[in-house]
Amino acid sequence: FALSAEDADIVHRGLPAVVGARLPDAPSVQEVVNVVKQGGVASPTAATVSTPVVAQGTAVTSSSSSSVAADKPQSTPVSDKPQGGTIPLAVGAPAVVPSSMYAPQQDDGPTTKMSKKEKEQEKEKERAKEKEQEKEKEKEKERAKEKEKEKVKEKPTSGIKVESGYAVTTSVSTAKPRDGPSPLEILAAQIKETKAEVERLRNMAETRRNEYTSLVGATEASKARAVTSEFRLRESFSLDGAAALIVAIEADVPIECVGLHCDVPLEILDSESMVITCAPLPSSNSDGPSSSSCVECLVRPSDERPNRVHMMFRSHEGQSGTIRAYVVAKPQPRTAQTRTFVVRPLSLHHRITESEADWGSLPLSSVSVTGQFTIRDVHGWLLNALPDVPDVLPGDAVSNTLFFRNTFQGTVLSVRYRKGEAEFLSDSLSALTILKDSVTRDATTRKIPLRIQYQARRESIQRHLQLLHPLVSYQSSLVARLKLVEALKEIESQEQDSGSFLSPEHKQILADASTIELEVKLQPKRMDYLKRIVKQLFTDKSAMMGDNYAVQKVAQLDGLLEHVPYDGDAVEMFFNVHSSQLPPP
Repeated sequence: FALSAEDADIVHRGLPAVVGARLPDAPSVQEVVNVVKQGGVASPTAATVSTPVVAQGTAVTSSSSSSVAADKPQSTPVSDKPQGGTIPLAVGAPAVVPSSMYAPQQDDGPTTKMSKKEKEQEKEKERAKEKEQEKEKEKEKERAKEKEKEKVKEKPTSGIKVESGYAVTTSVSTAKPRDGPSPLEILAAQIKETKAEVERLRNMAETRRNEYTSLVGATEASKARAVTSEFRLRESFSLDGAAALIVAIEADVPIECVGLHCDVPLEILDSESMVITCAPLPSSNSDGPSSSSCVECLVRPSDERPNRVHMMFRSHEGQSGTIRAYVVAKPQPRTAQTRTFVVRPLSLHHRITESEADWGSLPLSSVSVTGQFTIRDVHGWLLNALPDVPDVLPGDAVSNTLFFRNTFQGTVLSVRYRKGEAEFLSDSLSALTILKDSVTRDATTRKIPLRIQYQARRESIQRHLQLLHPLVSYQSSLVARLKLVEALKEIESQEQDSGSFLSPEHKQILADASTIELEVKLQPKRMDYLKRIVKQLFTDKSAMMGDNYAVQKVAQLDGLLEHVPYDGDAVEMFFNVHSSQLPPP
């Protein structure tokens, strides 16, 4: 049956008041409420009333399974314990009911409607409770599964295998076999690859160590130590007015020594540094004559300037190569740095302006080159053959002209070039031949065909020889002057007043005695250097003019150059360029 909210609250609060009270069989709701309000006084008829589950705003239901008809009253003892969800009511139970319970009774209409809503709410609560119970069961199942997994993980492994610092754990698995490699196989493959990579790097390091050991000349690899060079160098490579190539190296720390390796023939001139050793070695340069040689030198700085090394060379034109300088610093640990200087085929030429030579009056021979090349191609070829050529050609240049002079011999060279055409003019057939060979070699490397035409003038050869006569004559006369120095010194030691009867020429020779003696020590190298220039000129002249017997005549020319005193007219006659042999202008 349904109660209003107020009656339900009264029953809930005054339930102790109806304990022991006598109610008629199948009492109505109103009777129960009245009993509660009256403090548990009812008719003396024993009755069993179902236990109302009472809460404010909730429905209270009663069981009619054990009820007694009103017309057959009987006294039925009530047990102490509830049975079938019923509570016995006994007579004589004291009841104290609060005054708030005696509110006026409300109409049954609204009570019935609210009771239906409460039923629906109760059903929803039950359904929600069932869902929560189902969720709890599912959670219990999941927790049970996790516990099973933890038990499997906690089982002892079957064994541990250790390889090269890697621990590989193997365990007995009851999982079904799956496709592809297992995690253990993948790990084993990775370990194998890592070992192979480590072995490869170890072999590479050993190879590099052996290479460094052989490079530094150590007997054992354990004695070779690679260190970082920490000193700074300033170097320069230039050509001075005396036709000498100057290598200057300066460091910010004292220099122990400098090793020089030249793969082109060089004549070592006077130097402010001390040359310890200087040994010629067989040359690997295939462009030069078979008699050429390269040089290795060990140089130490002077005591006055321990941070600087200064060397002077003179190269043979026609051969290109490099000068490598190995600079060893004095502070410990000893470290070294390398510098490389390029020697070009026409290394003794320097750039001049057009006004520095009388080009109109000079007898110049020419070489003309044509082909499918650009102006930039020719510029690159000249950059490899001549010094002082700009690295970059102006972008809008259609043609270009450069002028040069040989600082040792005094000959001149003019270069004019544009797209598909280049012309070289010089009073030195040797310079034209060297430039032609260099350009041809570079063009062949780039597979560019060239057409070359040349015109050799005898006047050019005569002028070139006239420039060389003073140089050869001076070196040839050094031996005779040295003999005079020895005789004059003996006269001076015997005669107290020798200056009174000596000629001015003899007095000058006696005054320059020390210089003459020093020059005589270097005379063989310098005389050989000049003789090579003259013989190379004869070879180039014979090649341009079609003389096929030049090789047999070289020995005769060598005798003329060694004759003392030197006879320039005889050499010009040998070249067939003497004034009496040339046609009149």
